[in-house]
Amino acid sequence: MGKPSIIDSIQDITVRKKLSKHYIEVAEQAKTDIMILARDAAERQTRQYQTKYNMEMNQVWQHEKILSTGQRLTSTMIHLMEKRLANIDARVEYIYKCKAQLFQLNTNVL
Repeated sequence: MGKPSIIDSIQDITVRKKLSKHYIEVAEQAKTDIMILARDAAERQTRQYQTKYNMEMNQVWQHEKILSTGQRLTSTMIHLMEKRLANIDARVEYIYKCKAQLFQLNTNVL
């Protein structure tokens, strides 16, 4: 992490070291704050998508209930849908875990 050249131009070594240390601490805190905000935004978005998904699935099942027996989804089709949704859930969870690990690595590197 580079520091502004203005700090390097300070002649007093003690002042320069204090300012440099403070600059690094402020930058690290800002980076941490940004990571927390990004995580919180991702969690909010996840909850919003889950709520929307639940509402739409409720509509599907409500519609399914009013159909005649011959028009309803077969048990095989329902099983395939559930399996596909489970795969999607697992994939999304994996992506979020990878992103979290990447953020952690970036935080440790910078």
